[in-house]
Amino acid sequence: MGSSNLKLESLALLCYTRFMVTSSTTEMLLRLLFTVVIYPGFFFIVIIGLLVEGLRRMFQARVEGRLSPHLLQPLYDLLKLFKKPTPVPAPALPPNETYVTDYALNMQRATTWRTLQFFMPALAALAIVVAVAFIPAPGNLWTAQFENESKGLGADLLAVVLLLELPVAVSIIFGAMGPSIYTQVAGSRTAQLAISYLLPYGIAVFGPSLVLGSLNLNKIAAANQFVYIPVKLVCGLLFLVMLPPKLRISPLEAGQGEALEGITTDLNGPPLAFYRLMQMLERVAVAILFSALFVPFGNNPLVFAGGVLLCLGYTGIAEVLFSHVKLNIALKFYLVYAGAGATVWLLILAFLVKV
Repeated sequence: MGSSNLKLESLALLCYTRFMVTSSTTEMLLRLLFTVVIYPGFFFIVIIGLLVEGLRRMFQARVEGRLSPHLLQPLYDLLKLFKKPTPVPAPALPPNETYVTDYALNMQRATTWRTLQFFMPALAALAIVVAVAFIPAPGNLWTAQFENESKGLGADLLAVVLLLELPVAVSIIFGAMGPSIYTQVAGSRTAQLAISYLLPYGIAVFGPSLVLGSLNLNKIAAANQFVYIPVKLVCGLLFLVMLPPKLRISPLEAGQGEALEGITTDLNGPPLAFYRLMQMLERVAVAILFSALFVPFGNNPLVFAGGVLLCLGYTGIAEVLFSHVKLNIALKFYLVYAGAGATVWLLILAFLVKV
């Protein structure tokens, strides 16, 4: 009788354990789905991105003395682009049949280029949404379940940084593969600036994690002790300085006056819409990362929102007020001055860690 009761208790315990594991897994998946789709994922950053883009255009128009567009004009532009066809340059059929092979090869290249135009910006936009899901914004249900765990998600800061670099890679690839000389010029400029900002940008992003000894974003965001606040503020200032080349904002992408539309010269229709959407999502995602990493006491929703607005406002003002910076001046500043300053700051952080 005792053996029978023991077996029943073991069976009940096994069923309960399996139910709890299944329930916990389902809850985690639901949290992840809500985070990626609703907040702070796709719908949230799309809405914020459209509003920020509308405000940026209005501010730029006022500074230039023009009539400002409607606040929702970016949304109208995206919808209009999604309705347009996607023309891709392709050679006309030559009269001589001996060139049929070359024609077929060119047509294949045109088809490949058209596929990449759709695929790459959409993939980069998805990467941005996934990256935001790892950032411990207030109310983020996915990261909230790891707040009381010492390990959390592990190296989630590294994952976020790599995912947010995908839009830069897409811009460089577009520049390398674009048939227009204007696209290639813009791609070359983007690649040069990407090389120039990588060192100081990396030191800015990973500076707090170096002092804290962790790549856990939850742990870094929660480090509000007095000793960590100056580190966050200095790294945050360096991060803001690196944002113009990181976000490829005018004039550092390729000024419209000197290279037409830069990377997007050969884009039209849905591919251009996806690229514009990728840019808007990237701006919001970088602002959320800035507030989570560098703004002290960012677990307060008002403080966190203030950090996001500060970053977005800075990028908008920098784009409007510094519209005539030449490439050689920008490269000299980021390679020499920003790079040297960031290296000195890295040595100071290494000294603080050792002490």
